[in-house]
Amino acid sequence: MKDELELLEYTAILQKIADATHTTAARQRALALRPLHDLNRIRLRAKQIADAAAMLEQSSPPLTSLAGLEDTLPRLELGDILPPKALNALASFLTSCRRMQLYLQRMKECAPELAAWQASLEGLPELVDEVERCIRGEQVDDRATSALRAIRRQLDALNERMRGKLESLLRAHPGWFMESYVTQRGDRLVLPLKKEYRKNVPGTVVDASASGSTLFLEPASVSTMRDEMSLLEIQEQNEVQRILAELSEAFAAHLPALRQNRQVIEELDFLFACASLARSMRAIPPRVEDGRALHLVGARHPLLPAKTCVPLDFFLGCAPAEVGVIITGPNTGGKTVALKTVGLLCLMAHTGLHVPAKEAVFPLLDHVLCDLGDGQSIEQSLSTFSSHVVRWVDILSRVTPDTLVLCDELGAGTDPREGMGLATAMLETLAARGALILATTHYPEIKVFADTAWGFLNASMAFDPDTLRPLYRLELGRAGRSCALLIAKRLGLDDQVLARAAQVCGSDAPAAELPAPRAVVLPDAPKPFAPAEAPEKKPRHIFTVGESVYVHQLHRTGIVAQEANAKGEVVVKVADRKYSINQKRLSPHLSKEELYPDAENYDLDIVLDTVENRKAKHKMAKRHVEGAVVTVTDDDVHKL
Repeated sequence: MKDELELLEYTAILQKIADATHTTAARQRALALRPLHDLNRIRLRAKQIADAAAMLEQSSPPLTSLAGLEDTLPRLELGDILPPKALNALASFLTSCRRMQLYLQRMKECAPELAAWQASLEGLPELVDEVERCIRGEQVDDRATSALRAIRRQLDALNERMRGKLESLLRAHPGWFMESYVTQRGDRLVLPLKKEYRKNVPGTVVDASASGSTLFLEPASVSTMRDEMSLLEIQEQNEVQRILAELSEAFAAHLPALRQNRQVIEELDFLFACASLARSMRAIPPRVEDGRALHLVGARHPLLPAKTCVPLDFFLGCAPAEVGVIITGPNTGGKTVALKTVGLLCLMAHTGLHVPAKEAVFPLLDHVLCDLGDGQSIEQSLSTFSSHVVRWVDILSRVTPDTLVLCDELGAGTDPREGMGLATAMLETLAARGALILATTHYPEIKVFADTAWGFLNASMAFDPDTLRPLYRLELGRAGRSCALLIAKRLGLDDQVLARAAQVCGSDAPAAELPAPRAVVLPDAPKPFAPAEAPEKKPRHIFTVGESVYVHQLHRTGIVAQEANAKGEVVVKVADRKYSINQKRLSPHLSKEELYPDAENYDLDIVLDTVENRKAKHKMAKRHVEGAVVTVTDDDVHKL
C-alpha cells in the first residue's frame, strides 16, 4: 500500500525541487528529503531557504552543473594523471566557485548569514591561471614550457624538410607519380607512385590502391628523417605527460579545498532550488512551534493553480477544535482537497520548506498518518472497506499525542450502521490517545457526534444550491449536507431516476436533522512560544590554545592556535589554514581534556605547527644547528 508521503503527494513536491537543481548531488538530496522532528533543524532550513529566496529577489546565482567532477576527484585521490579535458573541467569549477564567492559578497546586505558561506569557498586563481596558460582546448599548449615549445618547433621544421624533399622528387619526375602532391598514410608522408616505376624509387611501400596500380611509397631519403621525427614525438609526449602530471599534482594538493567547494556549491544549489519553488508558489516560511496549534490563513494546495485555487482558512488544536474537525458536505465539493492541503503543508513545514499561505503555524508532529482513497487491491485481495481497516490498524499502532491523523470518508464501504459505529469508535479512540484529527464523512450521526463531543468541531464545504456548483470554501462550525440528488442532477442523471430517488428518500429515509451552526471565528495566530524565564546571562567563554571550537561562518570545527587579543580576535586553525576570527563568532566544541591524552603535558605543536618548524625546534633544542630557521609569521593567517 502507498505510504503517507505518496498519498499526500509529498513526493511530487520533492520532484519539483529536484527539477530546479543543477547538480546531481542536490537533485538526489531533494528526492531523499523527509520531514524532520528536530525544531532547530526545521527552523534553520526554513531560515536558509528564506535567505536564498531574498537573494533570488535581487539576482540569480551563478550555479552550473558539476558533471564529471564525481569521477575527477576520486582520480586525484588515486594519484592519476588527468587529461586536459578533466583539468579544464576543474578550472571551470574553480571559476564558478569564484563567481559564487563574488555573488555571495554582493548579497551580504540582504542575507548576511547565507552570504557568509563565501568564506568556505576557495577560488584558487593561481591554479586556474596555470591551466589556462598550459591548455588550449583539449591540448597542451606550446606556451606550457620552453622545452615543449622547442620540441614542437623542431617537429614543424623537420616536417617541412620532409615535405620539401618529397615535393622536389615530384617535380623532378612527374611522370612516375599518379598525382602531383604529397599525401599521408597513418603518420607517414608518402608519394602516389605508379606501380611500373617501383624500381626507380627506393623506399618502403606503406599502402596500395584497390586496383594495385598505385603504390603509396615512403622514399628511403625521408626514412631517416621519420626516425628522427619519431624520437622527437616521444620527447613531446614525455614533456606533455610531465606537464599534465604537475598540474594534476597541484590540484591533488588542494583536494580538501576542492571537496569543500563541491559540498558548498551542492548545498547552495539545493537551497536555491527550494527557494525557487517557494517563490513560484508565493510561499512563506512556516512557524513550527511546541504545542498543539495548527493555524492556516489563505492556505493553498501547492499542486493546484494559484489563480483558481480557493484559499483555505483552518485551525485545529485550540478551542473549540482542540481535538478534531469533521468536514462534511457534497461530493466533488473539495473535502478531500482540504484534507490533503492540511496534510501536505504539515509535511512541507516539517521539512523546513516554505508553504503557500498568508499565515501558517504548525505544531511539532512526529507523524502525519492518513487513510485516503479506496485502497482497493486485487493483488492483496483488499476491498474498499478492508483496505480502510488495514489502514486503521496501522494508524492505531503508530499514533501518539504528537500525531495528526487524516481520515477520508471515515466508515465508508460497508453497512451504514456498522460503518457509522466503527467511525465513531475510531474518533473516540484517537481522541483518547491525544491525537489531532481531521476527517471527512457523510454520516449524519458523525455530524451530531462532532457537535456534542468535547474538542470536536463540524465544518462543511460550501455549495450553491441555485447553480448546483461547489464553492470549495471551508466553513467552520457548520455541518453540511451531501446534496447527492443535486449533484446527480448536475451530472446529467435521468430525471425519472432522480424523481424516484427523491420519493424513496422522502417516504422511507427521511434526512437526519443537522446540528445547528455554531458561530466560529478563526482565532488569531498563536504567539510564538517563549521560555518561561529568561536565562541568566552566562560569563563569556575564554578560548584557550588547543581546544576545539565551532566556526559559524565556515560551518566547521577548528583548533584554537592563539588566544583572543585586545580586539577579541582568536586565531583558529581549520584544516591546513589559520583564520583570525572574532570570538563572538565561535562556540566551544571540545575541551583540551576531551581531545588529548594527558592534556597538560601534550605537545600542541603537533597540531598547530608545521612539520618543518617542529623538526627545526627539535634539533635546536639539542644543539646549535647552523642555518636552522623557525618561521613565525602572520602572513598565513586569514581574516574572517
